[in-house]
Amino acid sequence: MAAGVLYAEMPYTANIRPPLLSEWESTRVQAFKSKERRDRWLAGRALAKALVRERLGLSGIIEIRDGSDGQPLIYSDGMPLPDAWLGISSRAGRVAAVVADRPVSLEIRPVDGSDVEIARNVLRRGELRVMRKAITNVDAAVATLRAAKEAAIRAMRLSDSTTALVDVEVREDFAIEIGDVTLSLMAVRVLEDAVVAVVARPLLNEPNITRFVLDGEDPVAAEPATRLQGAIERSIVRARRIADARQRWQRPRWA
Repeated sequence: MAAGVLYAEMPYTANIRPPLLSEWESTRVQAFKSKERRDRWLAGRALAKALVRERLGLSGIIEIRDGSDGQPLIYSDGMPLPDAWLGISSRAGRVAAVVADRPVSLEIRPVDGSDVEIARNVLRRGELRVMRKAITNVDAAVATLRAAKEAAIRAMRLSDSTTALVDVEVREDFAIEIGDVTLSLMAVRVLEDAVVAVVARPLLNEPNITRFVLDGEDPVAAEPATRLQGAIERSIVRARRIADARQRWQRPRWA
């Protein structure tokens, strides 16, 4: 992907304990009635916090709040980071996160044929033909188009608007248009049972290049991927130790 756009993913079924949560985050996760929804939310926050801490070099308290449109916002030591954008998605047994120096988001869609049934309400003329040049499987191609459109709407913070998926156009060169704004489909991760689309607003004079990563390939180079995975594991272990220490400290002395 382009410089300044950083991505990570993992199965959310992994044995991940919750990251150290702020007061706002603790209140937010308790609002979910479904345990599965809480687990997915916590896995997304754990991955996103590790990615943000490792790639942005932050050492303070990292907090991820929801914006007015529901999209994630990064806070460091209680202050928002105005020049950092974050996207989180969890679906089909996976969680993924992307952080960038420009508007960005991503979406995971299952490859199970469900999107094909509503394709006529989502796709514009010629879009499926364009995507099948890169992804021959019809179910995966349709899922990728929907994921790209969903991610584009989130990247532009239009989730609470009346913008419909069919209003978002994927062009022949995989650039994405929403009204008079052009975005870049930077990467597509094609797994056996799901696809991940990463969409960002390109910088001035940045070439429009889409990278398709097939199942079995690493979404990033092997060495950086290994370092990032290690960083994620270390970050989660640190959060776990702090949480355990806090719990022991708060335990009544007569217990």
